[in-house]
Amino acid sequence: MAKAIEVPISELKNSFYVRCILNQDHVLYLMGLIDGGVDVGPIKITKDLRVIDGRHRIEAYKHLDIPMVSAIVEEDGDILTFVGKALGANIGGALPPTRRDIEHTVSDLLKSGISRDRIVNQLSQYLPRSFLRVAYQQAIAAINRQKVNKAISLLTETPTLTVKKVSELVEIDPRYVQDALDKMNKKSLNGKWLSTTKLTLRSRFTHFNKSNGKLVQGIFKDFDDAEITEKELTEALNYLGQLIANENRIWQDWDRRFKARISK
Repeated sequence: MAKAIEVPISELKNSFYVRCILNQDHVLYLMGLIDGGVDVGPIKITKDLRVIDGRHRIEAYKHLDIPMVSAIVEEDGDILTFVGKALGANIGGALPPTRRDIEHTVSDLLKSGISRDRIVNQLSQYLPRSFLRVAYQQAIAAINRQKVNKAISLLTETPTLTVKKVSELVEIDPRYVQDALDKMNKKSLNGKWLSTTKLTLRSRFTHFNKSNGKLVQGIFKDFDDAEITEKELTEALNYLGQLIANENRIWQDWDRRFKARISK
């Protein structure tokens, strides 16, 4: 095995993903191990610092404010080679990818212009060909759904466009777009879905902020009553700020993954 080196986490790059989203329970589990002094092993990166394997570990290190991570640099290869290695590492790891993760991976590779045969041949080192053929069909269906979503977005943004025209623009059968519109008219296009979702999010964040507000008020009271020291007050508030920053980092990861999906 190649010798591991220490690299700054801030310089690492994410140019591809083999999971739909990070598992936050696994991040918390890794945080506990790392905080307890357990060696969770080096991540894998390319020479230009793109992450191949170890995104959950990186997230755990970020939450713990650890700036450096141990990494093994892989030899040169194309995107398909690195995705295959990342998938293989996850399959043999503590948190195997789900069927949806594999569908997502194949979908991204197809949108990158890589042929079905190359994908199956490369990834068959890690997964059965029969499984990959099914994943390919599911990926094609997912790509078509994304095209339908794009077509509907275009219709919403430019009402003068027709279903036929936007279907031509995104290269999808207009029947799929019309079927989606018929379904969405019942709960989405009338604004109910978005209104309900915003209401749910606002309710959760209002409760979150109220709970933290009461906690901070209690901390201030303890300090005013001379029950805690200034140092304890400062450390408690700094820790709360760190947790809020971690939540923001999670949101940024979701945002990056969403933008990666719609950019291809």
